[in-house]
Amino acid sequence: MEIEKYWSFGPEPYWIYMFHFQDGDTTYHVKCLDTTLGGVIDALGTFAMPVDEFADFIELLPEVDIVLTPAEILELAKNNAIKLIDAYDTSANVNSFTLGGMPLWVSRADRTTLKVRFESELAAGLTATTLWYGLVPIPIEDITQGLAMLVALEVYASRCFDTTAAHKAAVMQLTSVEAVLAYDFTLGYPDKLAF
Repeated sequence: MEIEKYWSFGPEPYWIYMFHFQDGDTTYHVKCLDTTLGGVIDALGTFAMPVDEFADFIELLPEVDIVLTPAEILELAKNNAIKLIDAYDTSANVNSFTLGGMPLWVSRADRTTLKVRFESELAAGLTATTLWYGLVPIPIEDITQGLAMLVALEVYASRCFDTTAAHKAAVMQLTSVEAVLAYDFTLGYPDKLAF
């Protein structure tokens, strides 16, 4: 984590703040022109800064004259934690199941489409079908079992949604930056499904 402060010369000179941080093997460079809480949040956008980088980030802010109140630092920490929770919720850590040992995910919209498809195929007298995951054919030997898998997947997805919402609510109730940074939002998710 590094923060740099540059003076921009010109007809209306101003300070430019550059935040440089790592997430795994990727380095991010964020430009910030507004040193208020809203300006820092806007500059970070949707990026979720890893907890260790965020801890360094809030310690470095005063060194480049970005001074936020303790309440603002807490709000910034909660904002980052919510983005981390959202990123985890949409990752393969949550959005994944296996079918015949192959990891897959089916979005809510696709689950709805598959339900209509399976019901239509059953009404047409079909008992088996083939789905496609990209270029990979997935034979469904019994459409009624396919419907049962969709029900199980919908229940799993709903439980994951509830867990994510509970984590967000819990983070918003925390009263210290240390508690926000220590909060483990990976706990409580249901076991992944395997078909």
